[in-house]
Amino acid sequence: MVGCDNGWHDCDSNPSNGCKCNISIGGGNCCTNNDCDNGNPCTIDSCNNHRCENRDVSDGNSCRRGGICCGGVCYNGNCCDDSDCGSRQKCENHRCVNVECINDSDCNGNNPCTEDRCVNNSCSYTNYSDGTSCGSGRICCGGRCYDGECCSDSDCGPGSSCENHYCSECRTDSDCDDANPCTQDQCISGSCIHTPYSDLTTCCYGIDRCGVCCNGGCYVYGDCCDDDDCQPGQICNQVKICE
Repeated sequence: MVGCDNGWHDCDSNPSNGCKCNISIGGGNCCTNNDCDNGNPCTIDSCNNHRCENRDVSDGNSCRRGGICCGGVCYNGNCCDDSDCGSRQKCENHRCVNVECINDSDCNGNNPCTEDRCVNNSCSYTNYSDGTSCGSGRICCGGRCYDGECCSDSDCGPGSSCENHYCSECRTDSDCDDANPCTQDQCISGSCIHTPYSDLTTCCYGIDRCGVCCNGGCYVYGDCCDDDDCQPGQICNQVKICE
């Protein structure tokens, strides 16, 4: 070195010839990297052309006492954002914490009758409306999937009721009364069955209008169904009376 002048070119990073680096000329503020130490472990401090540069280190770098650098600041934690954490974890206050869910897919309850969503990192299960299809021949009722076609009587037509999620004509035998005294009225598996009584079975409308059953119909005051039921020489007329 030929000697110090007021120019930066005469200064080195560690003057040993008694010269002092003149940083007042040209607006400089440093001679060595040490002059630029800002006490922040999350910056790289350097003196370039007598000017300090303090560049942030990459996010995720460690800093004092197990901390982490995020945006050039040292935090007591282990994450800068959710991507630094594992599955079903999120970064809160620079620490990874376990949560119930991150995405809707984390909340799959395997129930075709609920809308499964992740809301504020908690799973929310909302029932679909009753009557929503949950597969071929299946229906959602109260958030559950059933084989069937109805949830309540209102889902069925007039005169029908919902039994075990199927629309049926009846619940009891009394629902099947067809007002015909010559049929046995039964409710079987939700359907009305009307079985004719045997011919010549006594039938009545009220207490004083009685007759016989013929082919499932009641003939008031009748006493035959065909000629064989009458005395020799008599016939069974159209109203089922021997004459």
